[in-house]
Amino acid sequence: MDKLFRNRFRDAFQEVKRYLRYMFNDHLLFVLIILIGGFAYTYQDWVNTLPETFPGAFLTAFILGMALTLSRAVTLLKEPDVVFWLPMEKQLTPYFQKAFFLTWMLHTYGLLLLVAVLFPLYIATTGQLLFLPLLLIVIVLKGINLWIRWHEVKDQQYSVLRRDAIVRFVINTAILYWASVEAWGYSAVAFGLLLLLTFLSRFLVRTRPFPWEWLLKEEEARWSTFYSIANLFADVPKLRAKVKRRRALDILLQRQAFQKESSYFFLFLRTFVRKGDYFPLVVRLTVIGVVVIWVFQLQWSSLLAVWGAMYLTAIQLVPLYKQHVSTLWLRLYPLQPQWKEQAFYKLLRGVLMVQLVVLSAGVAMFVSPFHSLIALVGGLLLVFGVTQALYKRLQTSRE
Repeated sequence: MDKLFRNRFRDAFQEVKRYLRYMFNDHLLFVLIILIGGFAYTYQDWVNTLPETFPGAFLTAFILGMALTLSRAVTLLKEPDVVFWLPMEKQLTPYFQKAFFLTWMLHTYGLLLLVAVLFPLYIATTGQLLFLPLLLIVIVLKGINLWIRWHEVKDQQYSVLRRDAIVRFVINTAILYWASVEAWGYSAVAFGLLLLLTFLSRFLVRTRPFPWEWLLKEEEARWSTFYSIANLFADVPKLRAKVKRRRALDILLQRQAFQKESSYFFLFLRTFVRKGDYFPLVVRLTVIGVVVIWVFQLQWSSLLAVWGAMYLTAIQLVPLYKQHVSTLWLRLYPLQPQWKEQAFYKLLRGVLMVQLVVLSAGVAMFVSPFHSLIALVGGLLLVFGVTQALYKRLQTSRE
């Protein structure tokens, strides 16, 4: 079993490493450095302006409580395992023990980064230096939450899992909040309730069968999320794109001209609206940009939020151009090649312009109309520069 787990882990590591080379290229690293630097600068300024009555301890406990509650296991299972491993379920205990500790370790790395980000806020509002005790509590709580979640999935009912997740979130938040304000007695009581929940989760499902299908579904969902992100930077053959009709956006498709020259634009627009994660991704980036503008309400951070969200949106829409490159029917239709490029630029410009209007309105509302005008002018230049760069890139690749 040790050799089997090592082989699975090695294969998964090589798969992730393969796509990370495409994701963290020079251009993205440059943008990330600027965004991280701008975020750190504005975050520090925002923390320094917080009043003493700001609930920093509760906000820290709330965010960490959410991170602790989200405890999906990493099992490295594959679809044939459900058939071939089923007869040897009892012999797989060492394999799943290693998978549990791997999950704990991976989640701990993410929690370290989150605690490092939240700690300046915690110090500025509470004045306490409890970094090491808080970190140890978070690591222990993460292990307990993973243990509970591991047994909860045997129930295989979304309603039960949702209810238990809410209970764990409340307990986790209470433990962290009372520990951060040094109310150790209340924190110990809440920790006892979590241990009781640990015992109950194991006791109530002790006779349930092993949830092969559920764990396989979670593993496939985890890989699907990673492949969706990697697909924004490179072609991922293993990605299974989902098609979902969004009825509220049907009006965009119905208003298109029924002309031969508009064929590619209709195809790109329909793909953007219904296939994969293109439309939800643009919505999420826009919402994140507005939230950053609203939270910090600083001049340069708002401009960085607008232009950064637009740049990331443009990068993530580039794979849309090659979405139908293997579709044979497009080669049979009497369509000009330049219509495809024109349609893609038209869609890209339209999406970026709508996003620019929304983000500039957020700057005008939460910062100032003057900085909204700066964001608008800079965004227009960004749209022009991005489209020109993509035009040259696509022309080169076509030649």
